Amino acid sequence: MIMLQRVIKLLKNVNLQIRTYVVCLMLTSGRKNCSEMARTVGISKKALYAFLSAGADNSKEIEKHLIEFAKSTRDKKIKRTIVVDPTSLLKRYAQLMEKLCYDKDGCTKHVEKVIVPVCVSVVDKNVKIPLNVDFGCRKKPAVKRNIGQK
Repeated sequence: MIMLQRVIKLLKNVNLQIRTYVVCLMLTSGRKNCSEMARTVGISKKALYAFLSAGADNSKEIEKHLIEFAKSTRDKKIKRTIVVDPTSLLKRYAQLMEKLCYDKDGCTKHVEKVIVPVCVSVVDKNVKIPLNVDFGCRKKPAVKRNIGQK
C-alpha cells in the first residue's frame, strides 16, 4: 500500500485518467485487459477502454512526464545511462496477432513466432525510469535448405 501511495503522490500533476490506468496496472493480479482492470479498481470498463483507445495521445503525454521526471531527478555525482532492452516473447502457436514477427531462437535453433517489445529506460543506482516502449518487427529470416540431405 505504501508503494501505491508513493506512485499516486508522484503522479499528482499528471492527467487523472493516466493515474487511474497506472493504479489499475499495479492492482490487477490477473490478466491486464479492460474488464479485469476496471473490475479490480471498481471503475467503468467503458471509461478505461475510451482512455486506451486514445493511446497515441496519452502515450505522448506519459512520455513527456517521464522525461521531465528523469530531468528533475538527475544528480551530477551519479552516473546515469540509457538502457535499450529488446525482449522476445515466444508466441509459437499464434496465427493473427499484431506486431508478430519471426526470430531465430538461439537455444533451439528454430525460427519461432515472437513479439519483441523494446523498452527504453533511464537508469542509475537510485532510479529506473521507463521512457518508451515500441515493438521490433522483422520478416522471416531466410533459411538455407540443403536438398538431398536427411
